[in-house]
Amino acid sequence: MARTRYAKRWKRRRFDPGAAKVHNPGSDMAQTQAYHEAEDYSVKVTRFSTEQPVSSVIRTPDNHLVLFLPLSRIDPGQARCPEFGMTDYVQGGSIRFRPAAVTYEWRNLYGHTRVLIHGFSNDRMHQAVERDFEWTEEQLQRGLDLAGSRLTPLMLHMLDEVTEPGLGSPAVTDALSTVMIYELCRYLLKERLPAEATGGLSSRQLGLIRDRLEDNPAVALEELAQLCGMGTRNLQRLFKASTGESVSSYARRLQISRARAFLDGTDLPLKEVAFRLGFTHTSSFNAAFRKSTSQTPADYRRRTRKGYTALS
Repeated sequence: MARTRYAKRWKRRRFDPGAAKVHNPGSDMAQTQAYHEAEDYSVKVTRFSTEQPVSSVIRTPDNHLVLFLPLSRIDPGQARCPEFGMTDYVQGGSIRFRPAAVTYEWRNLYGHTRVLIHGFSNDRMHQAVERDFEWTEEQLQRGLDLAGSRLTPLMLHMLDEVTEPGLGSPAVTDALSTVMIYELCRYLLKERLPAEATGGLSSRQLGLIRDRLEDNPAVALEELAQLCGMGTRNLQRLFKASTGESVSSYARRLQISRARAFLDGTDLPLKEVAFRLGFTHTSSFNAAFRKSTSQTPADYRRRTRKGYTALS
């Protein structure tokens, strides 16, 4: 039976990304905020923090694959995998994947962020796509930066289901997990044409949009279009073709995600949180947050400070 917990009083512990074996001489720390466990997959929202760049050697267990999505800006560092021929360090991306039984050497991990971690078993992946995998150097490199895939909106949807559950959330989370496995395999195995070849945006353009929205969630559509070298109407069409959702919907998800991070992890006044998110008035922030989460920012902050709530 699936189990979901919403962690309000965070539990401090050594950083454990997806139950991986880690050697890390730095002073990193994680605080688990929410998690959902099922028989063959799990979802965890963790607040990761390190005060200075650190290096890690990370190996995932033999039957455990992991997807990572930082929910606010962080330096993802660089990674290499000598056992698969990746002797040079490769820059990590805003969303990344670690397959089972593979050892990565990371360096320059640094920052403060919440991270959504979706771990799943080899068996679940095999049942979904009915094939075994022998990872290649090219696939491992592609897995370090999945910004050009369709995974980000799916993971943001999963975040909503775990942190703010609604009717049928366990079933929806299970379905999202399966869809993400298909999209991951399509991207890594190149079984779908690149987005730009099917009328979508390139991975570089998607990365530019995400980075700009993280800097300023209220950025004008015209500025995003200029970044990508096209008109606003064309940007809206190509963005939806690439991600399955509109620019405004995607920006709103990022904005609410950042709002939760501020409310969960800081004591900033609501007026300051609203200002940092690009709202000109606290009332506008309250209305947007309530529309997305069915509660006010103040109610959400009080709820996250009360302890644990569990649903089965």
